[in-house]
Amino acid sequence: MKHLFFLISLTFLLNACCTKKFCEGTIYDINLYNFGASDLDTVIVIRYAGDDTFRKLLDSTRVYITEQSDGSSTLPVKGGVNINENYKIIMYGTNLEYRIMGLQTTRKGCNSCFPIRPASDYYDVLDNYNLNGELWTREDISIWR
Repeated sequence: MKHLFFLISLTFLLNACCTKKFCEGTIYDINLYNFGASDLDTVIVIRYAGDDTFRKLLDSTRVYITEQSDGSSTLPVKGGVNINENYKIIMYGTNLEYRIMGLQTTRKGCNSCFPIRPASDYYDVLDNYNLNGELWTREDISIWR
């Protein structure tokens, strides 16, 4: 009986060490900084196959954005950002175009479970991306004006 109680207690103890936090690796938004309301009037997000040529169009969407009080804004990306695709963001209010490509990620463990970590407990974190030919090392996608 003592051994059964010990095994049950050990099972609960090992499961209790798992923090069970929610870890989401998908990026659903692109952060925009220093853009005014007129800059964000008409924004188009165009998705391309990730072959660096921006020739194979997959989808395009007009996005409505509101400027936040701190001067930042959030550009929602329908379905989330796919690291195997390239994105062109056209802002007609500024006559500017931003090209996002070459997204690189690292696989990280989410919860700290000892002694094993299930395969479903990993998620991808953005390491870097290329914005208009310049490499950015960040865990989110951000565009500054």
